[in-house]
Amino acid sequence: MFINKSIFLFSYLFVNFYLLFNRYFSYGVDGMLAGASTVFFSKKIFDKMVKKKVVITKETYSTLVKGLCKKGNSSDIRECCDFIRNKNWLPTLNDYRTLINSLCKNNMVVESLSLFEHAMMDYPHEVTEIFYCFFENLCGIEFTKTTRFLFHELLEHGYRLDQVAYSHLLSGLCKENRFSEAFVMSNTMLANITTPNVDIYNVLLHGYCAVNDLTKVKEVFGAILKKNITIYTSSYSKFVSLMCNEGRYRYAFSLKDLMVKQSSSHIDITLYNILMFHLFASKNSVFVDTILDEIQEKRLEFDDVTYNFLVYGFSNCESESRSVYYLTEMMSKELKPSNRSLRAVVRSLFRR
Repeated sequence: MFINKSIFLFSYLFVNFYLLFNRYFSYGVDGMLAGASTVFFSKKIFDKMVKKKVVITKETYSTLVKGLCKKGNSSDIRECCDFIRNKNWLPTLNDYRTLINSLCKNNMVVESLSLFEHAMMDYPHEVTEIFYCFFENLCGIEFTKTTRFLFHELLEHGYRLDQVAYSHLLSGLCKENRFSEAFVMSNTMLANITTPNVDIYNVLLHGYCAVNDLTKVKEVFGAILKKNITIYTSSYSKFVSLMCNEGRYRYAFSLKDLMVKQSSSHIDITLYNILMFHLFASKNSVFVDTILDEIQEKRLEFDDVTYNFLVYGFSNCESESRSVYYLTEMMSKELKPSNRSLRAVVRSLFRR
């Protein structure tokens, strides 16, 4: 009897020590709970507290939820959801976000939908905030059909969804190559939002480039220039690819100049690497020399990506001597060539 009481007292003190520690050093508790063994031990203590009918605070639940979700085990996450259904515990919005994120990462979409409904009932005035969290996670795992249904349900019930929601849905649709749906959604967005944000313009530019719709690309790009919106590197890459495929190399160079101007305080070699890659892909090594001259003029340093593009690109354009030259220079700077670059050089030497 004395031993049981001692174990219970130790368990109670241990958990409350965690809570006290968490109040001042929350990252320390999370770090301990992240390890498989400590999460297991913490769960045992928690179960003991439940069994002994100790009053469990919201902080205890929150700390345990964080730890179990960090561990990422689906059965543990499902157990957290059972806490919500069966215990007298109101999770915080952060708890709901943590759980929804973990459920979606584990492709537990049915469970995440059920939890989303619980969250909406518990926080009726925070519906849009909960929805955005759920929305982003569903689009991230390519469940845009479900998200789109929920999206329209909320609109029909009078909720106003802002640019963040549209941006997540457009990104999800484009990621799944469902561009026609994305364009319909973009029209809905433009009818409801007067000033779309930078994310939405970049998503649209990315999507129109992917389906080679030059008319729409120019339209969106014109709006970007007019509103002085920053073009993301991924959108720039798609745009340059489209221009090079269409043989509009001057247009691609103009876009590079615009990007360089946008980042005038720190010019990134990546902008030149991207243009170089797409020029080589379209077998146009002449314009690559123009890029190399500009890089030299601006005194930019080649990185390993630059060298690998040059080695592989010139080899593909059957300029073996230049390919070998850049490979030699790369190795002299102790940069590691990719296997693809090495294979390209070997193939080109055998062609001689």
